[in-house]
Amino acid sequence: MLFRLPSSVRCHAAIAGMLAVVCSAAVRAADKPEVIAVVAVDPYADLRSQLTWVGEQVGNPTLAGFAESFILLATQGKGLAGLDVKRPVGIVITTAGGPLPTAHAFVPVKDLDKLLGAIQGMTGPVDEVDGKRRISPPGGMPLEIAEQDGWAILSQPGSPLELADPLTVIGPLSKDYSVAIELFPSRMPQDMRERLKALLDEAARNAAAQGQPMDDAALRAGIERLEDVETLLFGLAIDTEQDDVHLDITSVLEPTAAAAAAFQDAGKATSTIASPATTDGKQAAARGHYAVTVPTEGRAAVRAGLDQALEQADDDATTRVIANLVRDLAAAMLDTGSIDAGFTVDTSAADAESPLPSVTVGMKVKDGAALQAKVKERLGKADAVPPQVKVAFDTGKEGAATLHEITVDLAGTPAAERLGKSVKLTLAVTPDHAYLLAGGDQKQRLAAALATAGKPVAEAVPFAGVDLSLAALVGYAAKMMKAFQPDDPQGEALGEVATQAAEKKSTQVRFSAKPIDRGVTLRFSADAGALQTVAASTAMQQQPAARVRPAVPLRPAQPRVQEQKAPPALAP
Repeated sequence: MLFRLPSSVRCHAAIAGMLAVVCSAAVRAADKPEVIAVVAVDPYADLRSQLTWVGEQVGNPTLAGFAESFILLATQGKGLAGLDVKRPVGIVITTAGGPLPTAHAFVPVKDLDKLLGAIQGMTGPVDEVDGKRRISPPGGMPLEIAEQDGWAILSQPGSPLELADPLTVIGPLSKDYSVAIELFPSRMPQDMRERLKALLDEAARNAAAQGQPMDDAALRAGIERLEDVETLLFGLAIDTEQDDVHLDITSVLEPTAAAAAAFQDAGKATSTIASPATTDGKQAAARGHYAVTVPTEGRAAVRAGLDQALEQADDDATTRVIANLVRDLAAAMLDTGSIDAGFTVDTSAADAESPLPSVTVGMKVKDGAALQAKVKERLGKADAVPPQVKVAFDTGKEGAATLHEITVDLAGTPAAERLGKSVKLTLAVTPDHAYLLAGGDQKQRLAAALATAGKPVAEAVPFAGVDLSLAALVGYAAKMMKAFQPDDPQGEALGEVATQAAEKKSTQVRFSAKPIDRGVTLRFSADAGALQTVAASTAMQQQPAARVRPAVPLRPAQPRVQEQKAPPALAP
């Protein structure tokens, strides 16, 4: 008869065994390296297509071939034989290895031996050490190469990485971007942060020894706050389907970070400041909006930042008047508990007689009557403004708005040639909005602004955006150059670029700031027309003055020999 333990003893033994397994798994999980950074690069075939598209926009349709020629030269004509050109390349950086991070590169391959043979001229011969491939690039550290499921994994010798499928880490970034870097700062262990501080201190000492002292306080503060940042992403995309290039910078805070609460309501503000139509009905040279909730504790910081930005303006008596007016407007806006402002710059009607563009700035305020009283108190004193500045209050009405005027006499100053003999600013105040206007038909623009005041602007995505039309900006520059520098031959060439740019569907450069959960995404973008305009304008400026001629349109993706003296132009 077999001896059997009492049931209670067997139960306790089973529980102890389960606890041992769980504790063992927890220890292994704690020892497992954390991924603290990922770099992803699009498949080689996609990069080549993207370079071809960029080349077409900038007047160099053979750009991709030119880049490939360097690869052929370095590999003695072998190219990248053996590379899988349809899968992305990636680098994964982990906390393995102590205070310094460890990197592993993942290269997609169809035939690793063939690829290593093709690039041998750059990496040196392949050795076998302990049954593993190893290369020693000239001037670099030895790299160990392992092959796994169609991936060549490059790393420092003796630093393996357990990653079943690299695409789970690399793929999401490669799907959205041509090149991307994603950092996970909060995963960085404390000893690694201390190592970064030590490296920063060493860099500061070296800079000081060379007579170039650096202020590392901001960098040290940033390192201290790394534990609050969950994700930091930098992504560049060349989107050949949407015909644009954009750069994204995304920051996401940890849920426990004190600053995370500031993003909860930031995107709830709605822009109510619409842009007035331009004189020619086309896109404005510049327009923008900013709509964000500002909690009570954050308003002092906004005012301090504004004071710092206007500090230099206080040095001049004339600009000090405008700076103080801006301070009063900002204070009245912040009293609403948010910032709701917009601006438009229209250059279409500007000419040699009236060179000042039409500028319209609008904002929501809490108490229009209190704002007017504050402005009158500040600017109504006898010695409040210099002799060249004239202030007139209550000069008229436009709908619900009361008008006030500030006129600056520019006669005898260098600015008179470009802005005219005088500049008139109109301050229009309603019970809940304020507008500042300069140049052009101010009453017409004000009437249009008042007609839409308080209504949500659908296209104004929270919380900030700025749109630039390069066609309008280049056109304005060409008009001013012809008006004030008539003997400069580049004026005619710039005018040709402006004419071609005006025929484009869009030449837009855009900046936006979009709130996300616990963070924000900043995007800088330029469409195809903008790239073409920049390329043509840059090429024109690089031409010797005697050789500048009107631009000749290029044909996209068609290599074409241009006349030697003709500057590059926009693609149709």
